[in-house]
Amino acid sequence: MAGKKNETTSTKKTAAKTKSSPKKSTVPKQSVQQKRLLKELQGLLPQIDEEGLIFLLKQAQVLVHNQQIDKINREIVEYEEKKRDNKAVKSGQTKSKKQNAEAIVSIEDTGKKNFILIFNGARKFLDLEEMRSLVKISHGADGSGEGILRLYKWLARNRQDILIDSAVAKASHPAMELLYKFIMRHYTLKN
Repeated sequence: MAGKKNETTSTKKTAAKTKSSPKKSTVPKQSVQQKRLLKELQGLLPQIDEEGLIFLLKQAQVLVHNQQIDKINREIVEYEEKKRDNKAVKSGQTKSKKQNAEAIVSIEDTGKKNFILIFNGARKFLDLEEMRSLVKISHGADGSGEGILRLYKWLARNRQDILIDSAVAKASHPAMELLYKFIMRHYTLKN
């Protein structure tokens, strides 16, 4: 009987310790800008009717969902890059990433309406307007550094599937420079 009493007392003490221990917050720290925006939004909320609040709630849910998808996509790209790097090290490949990418970046014209972009091993289709945008971005930049960054941002905004499928997670990836150089060499800006 004494053994049972000690177990109960011990369990209560453990439970009390658990309750009093501080929990780590899973909410990320907010920047000064975020705090200011939240305060402004909270001030406007009482003025919005029920239909408007429902709309805002749905939009907020979409934004949160998209952020989660973006995070997952970045993690997938990072995982694939690490896996590819590990495979290259194990197989003893001596080519640099730049050399590997150079062999697989090209654009095929399929009758002036569609283009096939072979980008770091991924085969993707571009329509004429997308191709024009890439050419305009490349030729409109002040140098290769700016052009590469602009190309990457455009792809991240408009054709994230290309970056994901080609495992290009950042503008500094060698394939981005090769894409920029290829466009500059093979396409001209039309007025």
